Amino acid sequence: MRNIRIPGGWQTHHRARKLCRGGGVAATVVATIGALSLSGCVVNQPSGPTIDRYAIAAAEPRAATIGRDILSSGGNAADAAVAAALAMTVTLPSRVGLGGGGACLVHDPETGEVRTLDFRAGKDGGGAPGLLRGLAALHAEHGSRRWEAVVSPAENLARFEQPVSRALAIDLSAGGGRLTGQAAATFAPGGVPAMEGQRVAQPQLAATLSQIRADGVGGFYNGALGRRFAEAATAAGHPVSVEALRGYSPEWRDALAAEVGNDVLFFASGEAMSGPAQAEVWRRFAEDGSWSDLAEGERLPALAAALPGAPIPDGATITVLDRDELAVTCGFTQGALFGTGTMAGDTGILIAEPVPAGAASLGGLALLANEPKRQVLFAATGAGAASALAVPMLEVLEAGQPLEAAMAAPRVVDGASGRASAVWCDWNRADRKTCYAESDPRGGGLSTVFQF
Repeated sequence: MRNIRIPGGWQTHHRARKLCRGGGVAATVVATIGALSLSGCVVNQPSGPTIDRYAIAAAEPRAATIGRDILSSGGNAADAAVAAALAMTVTLPSRVGLGGGGACLVHDPETGEVRTLDFRAGKDGGGAPGLLRGLAALHAEHGSRRWEAVVSPAENLARFEQPVSRALAIDLSAGGGRLTGQAAATFAPGGVPAMEGQRVAQPQLAATLSQIRADGVGGFYNGALGRRFAEAATAAGHPVSVEALRGYSPEWRDALAAEVGNDVLFFASGEAMSGPAQAEVWRRFAEDGSWSDLAEGERLPALAAALPGAPIPDGATITVLDRDELAVTCGFTQGALFGTGTMAGDTGILIAEPVPAGAASLGGLALLANEPKRQVLFAATGAGAASALAVPMLEVLEAGQPLEAAMAAPRVVDGASGRASAVWCDWNRADRKTCYAESDPRGGGLSTVFQF
């Protein structure tokens, strides 16, 4: 086991898990491969012993659907996460972009290890985007489908007009005024932000994704495409050096780990991913069950006192679990809604807003697993606020609340509630599990659980 153990181990007890209940009665919804939930609890009732379950929750519906399709066609959680993330560069560019970056927490069922993958934009200096290198690293380490197969869906979305989703419409209403030039012409024609259902085409981004599909990410970081991006970004007043692009490297790191009864709770390592802060929240509120002991009106003030007060930029999340217990939970950010609001020349890529050095980029990533059996019980990522992860994590794992209620629970701290996605599975420690997936009800995402 290579993960970093928190001193003292944080030995805590598991409270009884109460899943998807309503009025004390478990609420289970039968789902087929095509049944989807908009920010809801969707579960497939098993007819017999099975672990052939797949779960995905994402910040944007078409991205979640693409991830589901990758899974149902034989891909694994890494393939689905990469395909869905690339899809969101088209359908949710306010929060996910080829010019931005992010991080993932990955459970490897073959080794039992949980590792952090850090691909934040500009983490090595020079303003280099990290998204493509990070997704390529995830795919190279854990993917099973060909690279072309996970890029093509996003390319097709960009090439043909797509209706604006509710998730993007919410962001256009809030931040569309920041768009300039080609970005404004694409998403706010005539100075009016596109509304839900309005169709938008992105042929320049489609051409960029076509190159990435054919040439891999090397064409961006080492080739003419990257040079064009860097020169256009610099000319627009947002310096990106060609040298930084060529030298950019994502980083795999050990995760923080705390023992929770017979299981282990992992956090993404690094201040920028809010890992130490989330670990401290768990120690403070879950070790002795104090979160449950607090009255509802006392919880958020107590949490606010425990969390860093610095703002965290808006972002998006995705969480995926496959039947082999490969789990991937990721967060992405452009540094602000729509990044700088400016596209880099004719690349169709929004230039990200730099996150100040030392500041957190994401609200936290967490994963609960049973190491001996290499089973995943909970995985979630928060973006835009540390409370986006902290509240659902505490509500599910400490207070025993159903995932749907936990995701909807109040969590505004310092004026921000952020966005999150999560998957929760209840194992009977034998041969059956029941899984629940939730996208954030605040953002218009989508979640689904299915088997085939």
